[in-house]
Amino acid sequence: KMFLNGAGDDGEDDGADKDIQDDFEEIGDIDPAIQQQRVRLRAYTKIFGGLLLLLIFVDPTVSVLVELGARLGISPFYVAFLLVPPATCSGEVVAAYSFAGRRTRKSMTTSLCTLECAAIINNSLCLGILLVLVYVKSLAWKYSAQTIPVVVVELAIGMSVVKRSRLTLLDGLVVLALYPAALLLTWALQIGAGLD
Repeated sequence: KMFLNGAGDDGEDDGADKDIQDDFEEIGDIDPAIQQQRVRLRAYTKIFGGLLLLLIFVDPTVSVLVELGARLGISPFYVAFLLVPPATCSGEVVAAYSFAGRRTRKSMTTSLCTLECAAIINNSLCLGILLVLVYVKSLAWKYSAQTIPVVVVELAIGMSVVKRSRLTLLDGLVVLALYPAALLLTWALQIGAGLD
């Protein structure tokens, strides 16, 4: 109850608490054990619904990206590198923009945490899946040029966030510049260094 009714930790009511109250209004007056059960059911339904949508749309999407790369004469990796992250992370970007638009300390912190978590989870999950597939299928390692930039960018963002208590617009622009820099690093490692 205190979490649902309280204001922000900095004394500002940024509207996020009202959003939470609205989401759980229908279960607010029932037993806490039943509340937890319904929240878990809602979470599992959304997770498995999202997984089902992923399974339905992933194969056609990959086919489109491969065909687009073939028609443009570009490696499908570069097409996917440019088009997939904005498409898959658009939800996090919209949520972060919405929180940041409230212009309170709590909402800005929530916005930054949303984006950091999305980046870390997406990169770590994709890299983990790649490593598991290489191990399980006994594949030859041909992904150095693609994985090195991912690790470098994760380390750069992680160090910038850990070392600073206040981020500026310049910090944001540097982080934004890491996206094309990672693409250039991948290209340089493939063409210049001859890595797979």
